[in-house]
Amino acid sequence: EPFAFAVTPLPDGWAIGTGGQGRVLKIARDGALSVLFDAPEANVFALYADGDGTVYAGTSPSGKVYRIRPGEPGRAGEATPFFDPQETYIWALARGADGALWVATGTEGHLYRVDTAGKGTLAYDGEAVTFPTPTKFTKPIAFNVLPYAGKYVDDGSLETDEEQKLR
Repeated sequence: EPFAFAVTPLPDGWAIGTGGQGRVLKIARDGALSVLFDAPEANVFALYADGDGTVYAGTSPSGKVYRIRPGEPGRAGEATPFFDPQETYIWALARGADGALWVATGTEGHLYRVDTAGKGTLAYDGEAVTFPTPTKFTKPIAFNVLPYAGKYVDDGSLETDEEQKLR
């Protein structure tokens, strides 16, 4: 595989999302390498793994999320389409506290909340966030740091006397 785009820990090793061939590889704790999933898309940009070893893979250029369930020992797991947002890229995957899978996409910067059944809803449409003008300012956080940094020495080095002691 020419590119490794994503890595996530598994209970018994690591999963790696690749580009060029669009595979999810597994490196077991003993160093054994196997293919968990061979995606129809060319790239796997995002991975997330649940504690039971189920892996979610976000692909490109046809932006889909696949669920890869672990197989029995010695047998390959089952990979099925889980969520298709009709986007070009899947950039990131994360699990929310409520159990939902969060899916970040491009090129529009959409963010989807996907329930455990694979039903997604648009949570953020990618538009810029406008912050309100503050009406109350907190206390200043800057303070005079020069007494702690030492004094500048006028020798052209632009260093403090403390920095010069370290040379």
